[in-house]
Amino acid sequence: MARPAEFTDERIRAKIDELAAGGAKLSAFAVRRALGGGNMGRIAALLAEWEVTAAPAAEEAEAIELPAELQAEVDTRMAELSAGLSGTIARIHRRATEIAEGRVAAAVKAARAAADAAEAELTDARAVLATADEQLSELELRQAQSVTELVSARETITKGKEQLAAMIERAEAAERQAQQLTARVDGLTADLDAASQKAAGAEARAQEADAERRRVLDQAAEDRKAAEGREAALRQQIAEDRKTAGEREADLRAQLAAGEADRRQLADQAARDRAASEVREAALRTDLAAAEKLAHQAQERQAQHEAEAAELRGKVAVLREELAACQQRQQADSGKKAPKA
Repeated sequence: MARPAEFTDERIRAKIDELAAGGAKLSAFAVRRALGGGNMGRIAALLAEWEVTAAPAAEEAEAIELPAELQAEVDTRMAELSAGLSGTIARIHRRATEIAEGRVAAAVKAARAAADAAEAELTDARAVLATADEQLSELELRQAQSVTELVSARETITKGKEQLAAMIERAEAAERQAQQLTARVDGLTADLDAASQKAAGAEARAQEADAERRRVLDQAAEDRKAAEGREAALRQQIAEDRKTAGEREADLRAQLAAGEADRRQLADQAARDRAASEVREAALRTDLAAAEKLAHQAQERQAQHEAEAAELRGKVAVLREELAACQQRQQADSGKKAPKA
């Protein structure tokens, strides 16, 4: 804050002398306005002191210096004093009267000038008072605004404290939630690891089941091939047996005449051979059906393993999505918590 200007007595006297030399009307308000400030009472006292010290000098100058015309007249009349002292005195009296009247006129003029100066000073005083009133009103308005701003600032501080407490509470709640989310993420991570291990086991089992299915299919294909080979061999054997039986039957019929007993014996043998062929064919068909059943069971087991593997993969995907969502919420909570820090 700037220091107020210092108005010493010497500075005030110098300004009064400066205004007087410039021919300005002297008044306490005029001197204060020229100085740009100062104590009105002190300025008025110094101005009155200056007027007191300046007035005797003017009067002394007026007493010593006579008008040139009067001085010539006095000198002439002094020379003729002896001749007409009475007339000279009368003329001097008239002249003195004229001078007195002139001085009275000058005094009246000075009084009027003083009255004008007093009126100007009064006008200046009124202007200063009006300015002071305006400044006082402005100060009162500023004071009222300052009080309003102080009340608003206190309310703002109170609201800020409340908001700070609420923010601290929210931050603590967010921290607790982050801890809970961290614990949940840890649990989900453990579940994910377990699910991954389970999925890996299921995938391994699925691979084993696929290998088993392929082995069973290969074995079934080999069994079917072998059965087909055996069936072809049996069919060939049956054909050969039938051919042989037919040949034997022909021989038997040729030899039928030779003996009914031989015919019956050959017929029984042919029947037994045919029954044996049918039994072998039924056994081959049973083996083929069993091989096809094993292949079907292997396919069902593979489908079941693939369904289990797909279900495990779905669970793993769900767990991964939940983990990603938890991580995103944790990052969001961390981002909300960062401005407080």
